[in-house]
Amino acid sequence: MSAAIIAIAWLLAVAVSMTGGLLVVVLRARLRALSTALHDVRADFIRAQSVAGVGSWRYDATREARNWSPEIFRILGLS
Repeated sequence: MSAAIIAIAWLLAVAVSMTGGLLVVVLRARLRALSTALHDVRADFIRAQSVAGVGSWRYDATREARNWSPEIFRILGLS
């Protein structure tokens, strides 16, 4: 997923630095396609976790933030 986020950030930087109308339209279309692809990959990942009966979590020590997948909530009975 991080490669997709980097690609989106790069496209936004190019769109900001360029003023050509056609380029902006093309970049917006590419950004929309990347966003859709990222959404699809995330949905597939969530579905795979559900089928396998496993979940995932992340902990950001800097922000002291926890992020649990929907399957973790289901496994722990917190859904």
